[in-house]
Amino acid sequence: MHAPAPQNGSAQFWLGVRMFLPVAVSIAAYGVVWGVLAGQAGLSILEVALMSGLVFAGASQFVALDMWTPGNLPILSIIIATGIVNLRFVLMTGTLRPLVAHLPRWRALLAMSGVSDEQWALTMSEMREGHCTVSFMLGMTFLSWLSWTGSTLVGRLVGALIDDPAKYGLDFAFTAT
Repeated sequence: MHAPAPQNGSAQFWLGVRMFLPVAVSIAAYGVVWGVLAGQAGLSILEVALMSGLVFAGASQFVALDMWTPGNLPILSIIIATGIVNLRFVLMTGTLRPLVAHLPRWRALLAMSGVSDEQWALTMSEMREGHCTVSFMLGMTFLSWLSWTGSTLVGRLVGALIDDPAKYGLDFAFTAT
């Protein structure tokens, strides 16, 4: 049984951050792997930061990285493949509509733009308990984004020291994701 959830937005935000901490650790683990593989694929530190910070979609980034060919990027193929991978978010964010129904459409869309699989699952659980707010979800989004972006940068920097990711089984990360 959950304790009563704090009602103000700031308290809900930080509750979301605290509840998401264990998940953020696992996100960081595969974020480091993605960063290592991104470095091996030839992405610069700036490209890793931009892709992770702006795209912020781990599975799609693994798909794009698998197709990455410097100097000859199959942009249309990457867009189609990542679009297919991300179709699940249409249904997932649709189930969160009751949470954002009171917001203007642009704010609801902005709030939903950072939803990931892990945040969705925890948000749905909290919604069933009647404890969830947009601020709670945004707290998880903030920590998820920070964990993913930071860990991919760490992986990119550490990856420069790893000569063969396959030797350590890191090439399997795409399949695992």
